[in-house]
Amino acid sequence: MELGATLPRKFLSKYAMKNARVYIGGFNLFAFDKLNLDIDPEIPGAGRGSAYPYVKTMYAGLRASF
Repeated sequence: MELGATLPRKFLSKYAMKNARVYIGGFNLFAFDKLNLDIDPEIPGAGRGSAYPYVKTMYAGLRASF
């Protein structure tokens, strides 16, 4: 999932930029299931701790052109 916004040109002209976009996003942010609390559906081997789970990843950035 990613959310972003392009900044207005009126604002960008003050900083000598042609275009700019700010964004935030992430992977594996939520898990929706009806399993027992001690089972994680993303872990191989029945989800009982035999492997590391997939990590929650978040990122943010600014894409700009001058």
